[in-house]
Amino acid sequence: MTTLHVQPGGALNGLVPAPVAEPLLSLALVVAALAGGTSSLHTGRGAPALGALVGSLGALGCAISSNEHGFRVEGAAGALCAPPAGRVDASSPTGLAALAGALAGQPFPVVLGQRPAGPATSSEGVALARIAALLRARGARVEGVLDPASPRTLGLPLALEPAPLGPLGWELPFGGSAGPKVAALLSGLGAAGPTRLHEVLVADDRAERLLVAAGASIRAAGGMLELEPLVPGQRLAPLDVALPGDLELAAFLLAAGMLAARRQPGDAGSFGVRHVGWTPARAGVLEVLRDAGVPLESAARSEVLGANVGDLRIAPVEPPGLVVAGERALRCEGALGALVALAAGARQPSRLADAPALAGDDGAGRATRYVALLAAFGLEARSVPGGLEVGAGPKERWRGADFDAAGDADLAMAATALALGADGPSAIHGAEGVAAVFPRFVACLRGLGARIDVRAGAGRTA
Repeated sequence: MTTLHVQPGGALNGLVPAPVAEPLLSLALVVAALAGGTSSLHTGRGAPALGALVGSLGALGCAISSNEHGFRVEGAAGALCAPPAGRVDASSPTGLAALAGALAGQPFPVVLGQRPAGPATSSEGVALARIAALLRARGARVEGVLDPASPRTLGLPLALEPAPLGPLGWELPFGGSAGPKVAALLSGLGAAGPTRLHEVLVADDRAERLLVAAGASIRAAGGMLELEPLVPGQRLAPLDVALPGDLELAAFLLAAGMLAARRQPGDAGSFGVRHVGWTPARAGVLEVLRDAGVPLESAARSEVLGANVGDLRIAPVEPPGLVVAGERALRCEGALGALVALAAGARQPSRLADAPALAGDDGAGRATRYVALLAAFGLEARSVPGGLEVGAGPKERWRGADFDAAGDADLAMAATALALGADGPSAIHGAEGVAAVFPRFVACLRGLGARIDVRAGAGRTA
């Protein structure tokens, strides 16, 4: 177990790099593996470790090397080979979806993923069922693990058998995992007809932006998306790109800086995050902060993969209250923990609703965990149907906490931000999950002046 010991010390200062998110890197690796030629994916230091996916792509015939600056991928030009063990894996839902799409219709059988040690969440099972359903709709032969108690879900592993792929017309539901869209687009590259997708809301457009950069033919109009398959002899072009940092992960740094400044109102500090990427489909965090009156500078300096890339600088203030609802809730769902932490520092109550992560059985449990997180710091929140309400009680009750995130990176990062605004030291246990999502989270905060010690141990004692 990893424990973060946080000492609040006042305002943060400086400019630190935004991290590359695992979903973007996973997608870029799979697209580069399908391309013809050598791709260079520049990530900077602290990229997520994707050992299972990298190993699987190597077993499928792609040579991949890496250093602290990024990855070099020798693409297979679409001609993946059967893995020696007949099985591949990826340690993330995005990686699994990308592999499922890339392997559907290949001329060899393959088993994807393995049965998880613990129970999968309902949302993960629903996403796998949707991936399997759309792949079958275009002719793929896909089987997964059925659970009679949950007929709408499917479990790992997935078994894929050779089968020709045809065209696909599919309506993607509002919210939920981006995995079905990823699988639809990547499987469409080798299909015998176009892939036409309809989205109620375009919330995650990373897959199509990478494919366009690699030369795929994609047309988009509103919520309609159409991909033409590669013609005989055509291959995806290799990528040479500096992957932009993730806005939603950067939001945790922004939350930490804003909350740390509350302890010294006269010294707000000056801090920010550099090389952050955002698109209209993924700018919900910026809109929420601006609507709350937070002074935010986000001038784009360049464009990468069709996304604006620039530095975010923020002036710490006490916002009147946050409202995260409607379609905007979907466009900033990855920053939900950061927004919960920011809401705790607002002058007025805040409301977070309509986020798919707070809906259904999984969502009710997550809302309950946010309530427990804020309660550990003496702050008020309550779970409501489909969402969360965060109170604006007396800030003198904002105490240091002894909190167990139980390996949940979102909770651990939100807890760290709250700890920097507390009136005493905090211990955040179970923070080991942060390393897989944002490996340099603690280093970035230390670079801004935060006092955080990381200690590894066997776990807490009662």
